[in-house]
Amino acid sequence: MNDILRLHTDCDGVVWCGQNGVRAVNSKLSPEEFVYRNAFKTAKTVRILGIRDNASLIVQSYDAQKKNTRSPRSAADIVINKKGAVLDIGSPLICPVASLREDPVEVLQRMWQPDTNARLVSNWRRVDSNIFNSYLLAINVSEMHDQSATYDEAYNKAASIFRYHPLYRFFGFFSSTNVALRMRWVSEVLDPHWFIHADKPHRMTKLTRFLGLTPSNFKSIMSSEETVFSPGRPEYRAVLTYGCWKTMGIDGVDYSVPCNFLWRIYKHCGCGWKGALAASKAFVRFAFLQWCDNLNPSRRPLFDPKTYFSSSKEVEAYLAYVNSRQLQG
Repeated sequence: MNDILRLHTDCDGVVWCGQNGVRAVNSKLSPEEFVYRNAFKTAKTVRILGIRDNASLIVQSYDAQKKNTRSPRSAADIVINKKGAVLDIGSPLICPVASLREDPVEVLQRMWQPDTNARLVSNWRRVDSNIFNSYLLAINVSEMHDQSATYDEAYNKAASIFRYHPLYRFFGFFSSTNVALRMRWVSEVLDPHWFIHADKPHRMTKLTRFLGLTPSNFKSIMSSEETVFSPGRPEYRAVLTYGCWKTMGIDGVDYSVPCNFLWRIYKHCGCGWKGALAASKAFVRFAFLQWCDNLNPSRRPLFDPKTYFSSSKEVEAYLAYVNSRQLQG
């Protein structure tokens, strides 16, 4: 029986695998086909790099794992209480250079024998329903922009998946929302654990750098010139972050409403690019801490409303929302 099965998909969506002393083999199979092969079924642990390009592989593997758990394949499986493969995803820092991730041999080599830096900063996480939801959402958000798909149909499907995401109800605290942009934003981040500082979990520097929240980017965003940023770039993610909270014109904002706290930050910092950057960072901090707390409910909460919000009215409004049926579903 295989101990650890390492998987990765290439640019064509074909699964490559490595196990025991074998570095990398092209299976010539799609994720949907590979998860029904013995190599997958007999593995004790399956490990996949937790990046967007592996979303289909992660989703298919999780589905197959759940089916194996629910339906033992033989009487012997019932006797030994066989549960199927353990499915783990690893930090992108295992292979931090985007160009190298296009080479499945390089990725699987680093997953098998990580360098010193990767051993220090990377980690593996067990795939659960919340992680599954994020990667399934990423697949459906991509379909929203696929020219061969019907946008409305793809949007409705993605929105139905998003309703089960850990951040969905917390986003409801804001007075207005752009669901499409927030789904895209979540699909870019995928898993907040990849951006946590091990010794300082409240720090946002890794995530803000990934999202492109810099003065230069926001000067470009707020300039009069219409600029188009390429998907996958920090500048593109900065635009997504900005659009997640700026859902109305400034003249239509009621600054007295507690849930418009991001707009008050925007105004307090002088509007313009400085205000937009400050409010965007506050939005990211709100989402990041809520997301981490929801994924780890047994730990000491990272999000403290009395520390995060600047006024008692905001704290009271937030606590009232959290304790309402809107959040509890």
